Amino acid sequence: MSDIVLARIAAWEAAGFIDAMTAERLRAAEADEPADAGAAIAGAAAAPGARPTGVSSFFGPAVTLVEAFSYLGAAFVLSAWFALIGRLSGQAAGATRDWLLVAGLAVPAAVFFVIGLVLHDRSARLSRAAGVAFVVSVGFVASGVAINAEIVADGAVTVVAGTVAGLLAAMAYRWYHPSVLTEVALLATITGVVQAVLGLLAERLDPAGGVFGGTFGAFGVRGAVLSAAAWLGCAVVIGLIALLESRSRSAAAGRRAGLARFWAGLVAIAGVATALMRSEYNGAGFQRVIEPWIADVIVLAVSAVLVERAFRRESAAYVLAAALGVVVALTDFNATYVAPTSGIEIALLVEGLLLIAIALGAERIRRRVRDSPPSEPPGEPGEPGGDVGPPPSPREADSSPDGQAEAVAG
Repeated sequence: MSDIVLARIAAWEAAGFIDAMTAERLRAAEADEPADAGAAIAGAAAAPGARPTGVSSFFGPAVTLVEAFSYLGAAFVLSAWFALIGRLSGQAAGATRDWLLVAGLAVPAAVFFVIGLVLHDRSARLSRAAGVAFVVSVGFVASGVAINAEIVADGAVTVVAGTVAGLLAAMAYRWYHPSVLTEVALLATITGVVQAVLGLLAERLDPAGGVFGGTFGAFGVRGAVLSAAAWLGCAVVIGLIALLESRSRSAAAGRRAGLARFWAGLVAIAGVATALMRSEYNGAGFQRVIEPWIADVIVLAVSAVLVERAFRRESAAYVLAAALGVVVALTDFNATYVAPTSGIEIALLVEGLLLIAIALGAERIRRRVRDSPPSEPPGEPGEPGGDVGPPPSPREADSSPDGQAEAVAG
């Protein structure tokens, strides 16, 4: 895809002539069907309110029957492989059994790595298949290293070793093959590393407890605060990744940025809620480590920050996570304070009204974020955002594999 095409589409979007989804469809049409680029642009521009046909469009072109059967066949081949490894390891003992399990994960990790290399930067659907192969490879790398570490260690340290190895592999794959799928692997392994480190700290600091808390009291409060801070730090790191992705003007990078923002919001809400709303045994029964209303206020504060980020970054991805935070906080408050005093019927009524109000409010905020004016005014003619001219001709489209791969999320 030529720079002229990218600049003009970006200019139309910045000037408000087309919305973000239409701009994305224009870029995808230029990348996938360069021969019919003029007709695709005319059709997309004539229907600015159009939307992708389904969730799968987020990952590129629609999945064909050949693709579906290929993925299904690969799953059966993997099942046969693991059935073989399971039978052989069941007949072995000691170190031989451990090494068979390690080899059983290392071989498919290497195979899928090679498949990803072969399919990388080809057609749209083959590039997506490369992303799938890299994601599967990351999973096998993490599992294989964790099992390998169990030969010389045990406990949470093996999980840390596996997640760190998976993170390194995901970083390499994301650098080599930028896509939504490799972005998912990167974000998942970052989250996994934080969870594994918290588990290791819990094992070292409080062996008798679960996650920071076999003993009720000040240690439980410190553990809850530390866990919440760790998850907020993880969310900030993922938010910075989204910020870096958003600096590119391509549609593929925009999808990755939206995914990272949504993931960051979920990590912030889920991490803080699970850390602060935990109960521990105090000798007579289970009791909340932190007063419920304090935890609810903190979760609501995190949701408010996410809404502010949504308006500042003009991204509705944060709104969904913020709505989830409001639901969690108000539901916890309702179950803790309203239900015991007013009865279950009043609590259910209040919960239903809260959910309806939150849904309507979240949709209204999402529309305001989506329809907010661009943060940067259009530039002068000849600059990105200022050269708003007629749609480019099909001759200006770049049909190279690089252009196709850039427009494909997976």
